[in-house]
Amino acid sequence: MLTRKGAASSHGGIMTDDLGTTLNALAGAMSAAEDDWWIFGSAAMALHGFEVDVVKDIDVLVSSADAYQLMARHSLANLADGGSGRFRSDVVLRPAFGAVPVEILANFRIQNSGIWHAVAIATRVELVFPSGPIFIPSREELAAIFLACGRPKDIERAQALL
Repeated sequence: MLTRKGAASSHGGIMTDDLGTTLNALAGAMSAAEDDWWIFGSAAMALHGFEVDVVKDIDVLVSSADAYQLMARHSLANLADGGSGRFRSDVVLRPAFGAVPVEILANFRIQNSGIWHAVAIATRVELVFPSGPIFIPSREELAAIFLACGRPKDIERAQALL
């Protein structure tokens, strides 16, 4: 069950040490990004102040240009493998920024009714960490992403956000 614990004022309402440390490292790494970027998924839900059982990973949406810059700067390999029947990305990076796994995605797409839809986020909620800001979509836009994903856990998350 997802419950609201607080607002995303500085670091969200639910923050473990491991998650906070990893988010801080991510903020530092992303400080050189030239384009807008966002954390989405369960980590964004926690940063919006919702109690999430466990944040298994931190999903990050970036531009292709920033993804390739991260690859070069951090000696990362593109682990994109063609995706699944539901999700695809042209670039998938898994940098070691801390105890919580990070997955950085460029040109992330979701399949609905046989059609691939690019995930494009417009809103940005800024949260400040010691090494720099991080960004999450608004609650409404995050809910729309969860609804597009369509899995039962995503539908539950979307309903909690709305």
